[in-house]
Amino acid sequence: MEVTQIAHGFSGSEAITISGASATGGINTGNLNGARTVSGIIDENTFTFTAGGAASSAEDGGGQVTITTHAPSLDWDEQALSAKRGYPAAVEFHQNRLVFGGSIAEPDNIWFSKIGSFFNFDVGDAADDDAISLVAATGDVNEIRYLVSNRDLQIFTASSELYVPTYLNQAITPTNVQIRKQTPYGSEHIEPMPVDGATIFVQRNGKIVREYLFTDTEEAYTSTAVSTIASHLISSPKYMAVVHSGFGLPDSYAAITSGNGDLVLFSSNRAEKRASWTRVTTNGDFGSVVAIEDRLFANVYDSDGKLQLCEFTGDVGLDLYLYGAISSNLVDVSALYSSGDTVDVIVTDGTGLSHLGSFTVNAGDDVDLTAYAGLGFTHAYVGVKFTAKIVTNPIDASMGNGPATGSIRGMTNIVLDLKSARSLTVNGHKLVTETGFTGKKEFRLLGYSRDPQITIEQNDPLSLQINGLVAELI
Repeated sequence: MEVTQIAHGFSGSEAITISGASATGGINTGNLNGARTVSGIIDENTFTFTAGGAASSAEDGGGQVTITTHAPSLDWDEQALSAKRGYPAAVEFHQNRLVFGGSIAEPDNIWFSKIGSFFNFDVGDAADDDAISLVAATGDVNEIRYLVSNRDLQIFTASSELYVPTYLNQAITPTNVQIRKQTPYGSEHIEPMPVDGATIFVQRNGKIVREYLFTDTEEAYTSTAVSTIASHLISSPKYMAVVHSGFGLPDSYAAITSGNGDLVLFSSNRAEKRASWTRVTTNGDFGSVVAIEDRLFANVYDSDGKLQLCEFTGDVGLDLYLYGAISSNLVDVSALYSSGDTVDVIVTDGTGLSHLGSFTVNAGDDVDLTAYAGLGFTHAYVGVKFTAKIVTNPIDASMGNGPATGSIRGMTNIVLDLKSARSLTVNGHKLVTETGFTGKKEFRLLGYSRDPQITIEQNDPLSLQINGLVAELI
């Protein structure tokens, strides 16, 4: 019989006692359990013994097995992680090692497994592939909360941000490992996530989001606040998930749910120096979020308290929508809506989308599209439309007599760089197209103000992409 027991520590011919083994390969429990002798050592994790009966087949078995030995031992160690001393607060894989961080008894300790042997934490004689036990001795007790494997092994604690440096063309070993303290902000109980080359985390007060980024000029990590202009959106963050190049777009997105039920979306495109925050609401409360490749999902508790699994998509501008075939001019919406509910409908013939407007669900829990029969529409999206709104900061410029800040000024022309835009309003001036507009679109405005702003809204649930804008100031 071959037995796998991590770091068994046995030697050949050692007497052992087995209990709890279940019948395996035709050998009954009486021929497995009881006093046995180790017959061979395969490796540090595997040994063999001779059972009391012959096997009739090769089979994996087990049960709740207990193996004891009466051999004396002078090598005693107390477990670092146990029910008494606590279990790790953070777990990560880094450089082919399993890394544990922080426990109740040792909140500032980090344990690295042996390279490629994730269940072996024997520090041995400090060989390059031996396990590592390291204390974050930076002058304070740093309660480790999270570990992130990024450019280096990043360590987020309750009081500061640290890292274990990765050396060029060298693996982390017991002889070169060290911890360096970087910034003094501390991390809230929400898992940091790598985004667009940086790692974003919520500061311990729960009101500021920062990005942990290595700068070549300082040769150190900085923790720059990225939520300064959106501080009103950050409210008791609960969960965070990140999608890279999400929704078919080149940007990376971090979705953070808040204690008030809202969700805020942070988008970053470092190459183009673009970053933004967006508040997202729904008919209910956002719970947890998770990213799977380039798809983003959220648990949403609707207004009736029901839990819905929802996906963020960029295909249509409807919330909690259903997609189905139009049959006899009707669309069945009973899975989400009932009689009397007001919904919006977008129809398609397979080549494009058209917004038909708002409808009331009838007594059969379906939507009647008889008024649009004969137009060739085969499928429909049915849901609740939402509005998108972009408001710029006050438009300033250096005029002939100096900066225009605080002066009465007006905007005469606004030029938007659009892509496939089918519906938008700029300071009350509306643009709606059936095929979608791509290119530069000019809007002429009137009026003066000390703080002129541009407000772009989308009231129809159709596509809109704004690449940039230019305003003419007088």
